[in-house]
Amino acid sequence: MSGTPAAPEATPAERPTRTRRRGRPTMGSEDRRRVMDALGVRSGSAWKPGFWLMTTLSVTVATMGLSSDSAAVVIGAMLLAPLMSPVLAIAASIAMALPRPLWRELAVVAVATAWSVLAAVVLATLLPDDTLPGEVLARTSPDLRDLVVALAAGAAGAYATVREDVSSALPGVAVAVALVPPLASVGIALEAGEPTLAKGAALLYVANLIAIVLIATVVFLATGFVPARRLAQTRGRVVLGGAVAAVATVAIAIPLTVATVDAARAGNERDRVRDAVEDWLRGSGDEIDAIDLEGGRVVINVSGPNPPPPTMELERAVEDAVGPGAVAEVRWTQTQRSSTSPDDAAEELTAREAAEREAAVREVVDAWLASETTSFDVDELAADGDEIRLDLTSADPPPPVDDLVARLDEDLGIATPVVVNWTQRTTLTPEDPEQATLADTRQRLAQVAADWATDRDGVAVESLTWDGEVVTVDLTGPDPGDVADLASALAEEVDADAEVEIWFVPRVRLTPTTGGG
Repeated sequence: MSGTPAAPEATPAERPTRTRRRGRPTMGSEDRRRVMDALGVRSGSAWKPGFWLMTTLSVTVATMGLSSDSAAVVIGAMLLAPLMSPVLAIAASIAMALPRPLWRELAVVAVATAWSVLAAVVLATLLPDDTLPGEVLARTSPDLRDLVVALAAGAAGAYATVREDVSSALPGVAVAVALVPPLASVGIALEAGEPTLAKGAALLYVANLIAIVLIATVVFLATGFVPARRLAQTRGRVVLGGAVAAVATVAIAIPLTVATVDAARAGNERDRVRDAVEDWLRGSGDEIDAIDLEGGRVVINVSGPNPPPPTMELERAVEDAVGPGAVAEVRWTQTQRSSTSPDDAAEELTAREAAEREAAVREVVDAWLASETTSFDVDELAADGDEIRLDLTSADPPPPVDDLVARLDEDLGIATPVVVNWTQRTTLTPEDPEQATLADTRQRLAQVAADWATDRDGVAVESLTWDGEVVTVDLTGPDPGDVADLASALAEEVDADAEVEIWFVPRVRLTPTTGGG
């Protein structure tokens, strides 16, 4: 027959493996096998030695990077970590309703988690410094933002696994959702004796883990990874698995939300306290170095040439900013600056010359401080720049800085500006708020008792005490009569659980008699 020849029929390999049925995308069997093999759902590849070798190496790199506070090394550990595959395999097993692979991958993740923490603890014991660096601390206080990142990156990871054309995004997913660094942080914190910080890092890990499982399950279902017929047959089990993951995500979201709200509140409180401190210091010449909020205690570090103003006004402002009962503690570092012109500063020195100069300056400084009876701690001495900076700590102020300048000029021929930062060993603290509250209440109680006694001829209040739990009143005079109204009036001024004890010492006039002879 003549005419246009019919197009050859496409072979199975040439047919598209992704179709859409009734608005729902479906995946071909070849793509489905590729995804399941990549995640090890069918073969259980996570139990092979290579997985555990890479897990151990990634934990080692993460622990070293965290301990050295190196973000670049930590990112390298994220890229090495193979833990993302079994986590996505859990989601795939839930979506496909495959109980045996699900339990197998759950076991892999559980063992890998315990092994990672144990390895981090062992490695941390070999490190010389027990101080927790910033990279570790950054993973000990997760909030709701971390959960959002885990959900978004988990969705990207599942989608990149399903779609080969975007698989290049997987390294970015590994960085965005870090599983191994939080585990290494748990081990480092435990070794340092900080269980609370370890708990925070563990919360971050669990949040990442659960969020990835939940969102990846949704992505696998939405992209047609599960055949329509199988989904119809196993809908109940899929819904159950997804519901468990959703409930776990909500349970994790609650403490993360609380942490987010608390962090926002603390930030607002810190801003209000800073505004109050700036108003308090205005015109004093002092500056704010740092403000730390520790519960109801506000520690304010200031420095400058002059003592800060009285703290009474600041105490009221801090209470308004933070809340009743807040305690403000002011730590002042005195800064003295010499009048020497910077134009006279020494020229740039070599490392050896700078070391020799610093040693000579240290001798002059020691002699300058020896003129006072107070003991001084030299916290830092820097004499290799355009000025000499000296940090001191002592109970009493140091000698005038101009005396030091004169000694340096006379003994060493150095005419360099000198800055002395002095920190007093004692801190400027307001009155203990608990004692102040007790004194306030005691004064009111005394007034109530005195008013009651004025209506009773000859009755006087001998003493009144209040220790926060018991009000004790000592009355003296003739018969005071019924004291129930006094007890009631006193009870209204204190807590309902407080006790009121009223003691009465009768005062009787004695008339001496004389005996007859």
